[in-house]
Amino acid sequence: MSQKKVVRIYFDSCIVIELARSAMKLHRRDRENDLWFVRQMLKASEDGEIEVVSSSLTVAESLHLGHDDKNNPIECNAATQDFLINLLTSGTLIKLIEPSLFVAERARDLRWKHGLKLKPYDSMHVASALDAECKELLSWDTELSDKRANEIKVLSGLGLRVIAPHDSIALPDEYRQQALALTPGTKIKQLPPQTIH
Repeated sequence: MSQKKVVRIYFDSCIVIELARSAMKLHRRDRENDLWFVRQMLKASEDGEIEVVSSSLTVAESLHLGHDDKNNPIECNAATQDFLINLLTSGTLIKLIEPSLFVAERARDLRWKHGLKLKPYDSMHVASALDAECKELLSWDTELSDKRANEIKVLSGLGLRVIAPHDSIALPDEYRQQALALTPGTKIKQLPPQTIH
C-alpha cells in the first residue's frame, strides 16, 4: 500500500514569532484571522493531513519577539518559552530543516542566478522551503511593492507561492470550518480557537 503524499507548507520565522506573541496576548489584532489559519494548519499537520516545516534558524530568530505598543522589547516569559519549545522542537507540529551547505548554496543562487536581493536569513528560509519542496511559504512580508511583487513572481516560477496564511490553498477544506457564535444584538461572528495544544 502506498503512503499518501502530503503537501508541505513552510512557516517563515515571523509566523512563529506572531504565534508566540499571540500566546502572550501581544499580537497584532489585524492578524487574528491569519493566526486562526495558522492554528488550523498546525492541527492539520498534527493529523498528518499536511506537513508544516521551517528552518532550525527559526529557533534562534524566535528569541526576539519584537516590541510592544510602547516600543519596549517583549521578553519571552517561561510559559512562552515552553510554548516555543513544544511548537518548534517536539517534531509533531513543525518539522525543522537544517541549514545544510546545499541549502546555503541554493540561498546564494537565489541572488546569483535569479537576481533576488533577499536578506541573508530570508534567503535561507526561501532556500529551505524550496529544498523541502514546499508549495507555499507563509509570511507577513507579502505586501505587493514593485520589488516584492517581482520576488514573489520569481519564486512562483520556482514552484513556491509566498502568501499570507489566509491565502493558502494547501489547507484541506475540513480545516477551514470556523465555529460560529451568536451574541445578542450582534451579527454572526467567526471566532478562532484560543490556543494550540
